[in-house]
Amino acid sequence: MTTATAPLPLEQRSPAGVWTPQRLKSLDVFRGITLAMMLLVNNPGSWSHIYAPLEHAAWDGCTPTDLVFPFFMFIVGVAIPLSIAARRRRALEAGTDPAAVNGRLALNVVRRGLTIIALGLFLHLIPSNSENGYHNLGHLRLFGVLQRIGLCYIPAGLLSIWLGWRGRAGMIVLLLVVYSLLMLLVPVPGYGRGNLSMLGNLAADVDRTILPHHIYTPDYDPEGLLSSLPAIATILLGTLAGDWLRTSRAPIEKSAGLFAFGVVAACAGYVLDHASMPINKALWSPAFVLYTGGLALLGLGFCHWLVDVQRRDRWTTPFVVFGVNPIFAFVASGIVGRLLVRIVWQSPAGKPIALRTWLYSKFFTPL
Repeated sequence: MTTATAPLPLEQRSPAGVWTPQRLKSLDVFRGITLAMMLLVNNPGSWSHIYAPLEHAAWDGCTPTDLVFPFFMFIVGVAIPLSIAARRRRALEAGTDPAAVNGRLALNVVRRGLTIIALGLFLHLIPSNSENGYHNLGHLRLFGVLQRIGLCYIPAGLLSIWLGWRGRAGMIVLLLVVYSLLMLLVPVPGYGRGNLSMLGNLAADVDRTILPHHIYTPDYDPEGLLSSLPAIATILLGTLAGDWLRTSRAPIEKSAGLFAFGVVAACAGYVLDHASMPINKALWSPAFVLYTGGLALLGLGFCHWLVDVQRRDRWTTPFVVFGVNPIFAFVASGIVGRLLVRIVWQSPAGKPIALRTWLYSKFFTPL
């Protein structure tokens, strides 16, 4: 293997004279690893026998599983400036009025965000039992993983069109400060202010008040409305990493920068964990944003150094396949997972058995 010494261009001109985006392989690999972990977490086989690292923290704290979703949100952010730059260049070279380019980019961001939200709602319409999905529209969950991605992608994408990195860095700080003030100072009926328990926190109260029959549990929703504010900050943090990767610095400098920024962000999150709101995925606390964002920067930095700098990429093919088709893979796995539960027949003992249960007991339990 040889070490790359020259910057890897993220865009290049084709023989026809058109600029086309060049995929950053390390980003696809990191995205693929994250998505593979997400699919494993969502499909553990038996929910009553789960390895500890594949479980979420009971409330405060962070397990490896709690890193998966913020890593994916961060990766969504990294891709935003790469995509916007390529689309803007193509539009200008196609003769589009410069004054209209941003409007077209904004329309594309909104359209993509709404499509992702619609896919999330479609998944929730597919029932896994007779009590959810289209069987019970009155209690259909409106929030979820894809809904949060789409809901946060739209403002993050729009801000990336009109604001430079300093403006977006300022927005990250503003979002985290405003969210902290709301969570710590606004009183919740029956619990007072500053209560960060599962039932007493403001984010849960907002979800119970606005959409009482359309949340994950009767008590709270981990992808609820108010906690989407700091989730936007996670994507914006990713956009700053994307800007860094688009610079003309040498690849090794980019890797080193990702490592350095990652250490700073993770340490800042650890400090906030003790000084303000604790690290908590369900609340998507500011400490959680910075801690997981810092670890995501370290993960991306390692992939960038290994794949794009050292060119050690023979092992990456399975993850690249996942990484270039993330939404399709997630939606397909969700559909298959629900069908495995819905396909049921009678066992020799006369009891109903689902295909998923049969596969688990037949092939995985013996192992």
